[in-house]
Amino acid sequence: GNVVLPFDYTSISPHLGLREEGIYKAYTGRGKGVLLDRNCKVISPVFDAFGRGSEGITSYCDGTNDKWGLFNVVTGKVITPQIYDDTFWCNEGFCRVKIEGKGWNLVDKSGRELFSGYVPLVKDMSNGLALVKDSNDKYGYVNRSGSWVVEPQYDFGCDFGPDKLARVKKNDQWGCINSLGKVVIPFGEYDEISDGYSSADGKLNFRSFRKNGKYGYYGNGEWIVPCKYADNEELNSRLYRYAREHGITMKD
Repeated sequence: GNVVLPFDYTSISPHLGLREEGIYKAYTGRGKGVLLDRNCKVISPVFDAFGRGSEGITSYCDGTNDKWGLFNVVTGKVITPQIYDDTFWCNEGFCRVKIEGKGWNLVDKSGRELFSGYVPLVKDMSNGLALVKDSNDKYGYVNRSGSWVVEPQYDFGCDFGPDKLARVKKNDQWGCINSLGKVVIPFGEYDEISDGYSSADGKLNFRSFRKNGKYGYYGNGEWIVPCKYADNEELNSRLYRYAREHGITMKD
């Protein structure tokens, strides 16, 4: 057969975060490496290391310092210099990045930082919104333009789930808001609210609630299982019965 890649590398392995794009990491015995596409074509400069990657973006380090930068495997371009102490996976087109002593930011696939200044904390973009903690330790949500959709006012917050709701905490009580910031589950009405779940086929988006020691499931705008069951087996039995009756495929 024809040699499609010179015998210059001591190890070649898939880039775990970029499997769908068919990206491989190829290293020489001198500790240097490049990225290869599915046709074994070199698509990156020579770097010392590659970090987390997803959605066509990977972090890289070229050895000039101990910082990380971002590289776009689709365009084949370095989109940020090595200035970050930590980088995370790309989600909905944005990567979370951190600079010690400054804070957090989100970077898009062109290398543009979402915020003009760094914030104490920002989470991944989720359903078009990102949770942000401000300098007063209050949480709110920004959109893809970096504008506040939900002003910082909560003591804690969580990502928006597949049901398009987010758990938020205020005065030691939990509630849920929608993507417009409207409170749809009043604070203190339930003792516990879970994160959001989704069925295997995506037809059902739901979460569990606890009140006075009894649990239930709410999803798709209705109570799937009323909040009156203390027995976990009975609770889940009724959830799967609802799924069967409505042609919904649940996850194992």
